[in-house]
Amino acid sequence: MMVGSSARRGDPLPAIPSPRLTAWLSVLIPPQRPVISDHVGSDSVTWVAGVEVTLTCTATDAKPRAQVQWMRGAESLPGVEVSVSEGSQPKLFDSVAILRFVPKATDNGVSFSCSAINTALDAPRVTSLRANVHFPPSPPWVEGLEGRPLREGDGLNLRGAR
Repeated sequence: MMVGSSARRGDPLPAIPSPRLTAWLSVLIPPQRPVISDHVGSDSVTWVAGVEVTLTCTATDAKPRAQVQWMRGAESLPGVEVSVSEGSQPKLFDSVAILRFVPKATDNGVSFSCSAINTALDAPRVTSLRANVHFPPSPPWVEGLEGRPLREGDGLNLRGAR
């Protein structure tokens, strides 16, 4: 059929090929809030100074995989073992970060945090524990004995501190 002055009203229009476009859509999924194994629902943990501890943090079902890290206060901790496995559904990933360290008395009251982030998030998702570290007292010292020999029956006023 010709289009133009010879076309009559009601005649079908000629088929015009339409361009075909293919688009791939990549869906970004943020990780779930990190979970610290053996401390779910707790905001503190008790350790003994000098005894090695292991903390395991898991961020699940992310696409792409989450970057997971351990922090001591605001300081990123080195030596963290990180692994990635398949999540609960195809194309989702679980990330696990394992921290092994020996707490010191100076860790008492410090916040240990696990953070997880991927490109679906603007800020990391964080789970924290406050450390309660048990440690022995420091050796006592006595003030008042400096350079003075003591004899039986001498009176002495002593102050102690630790």
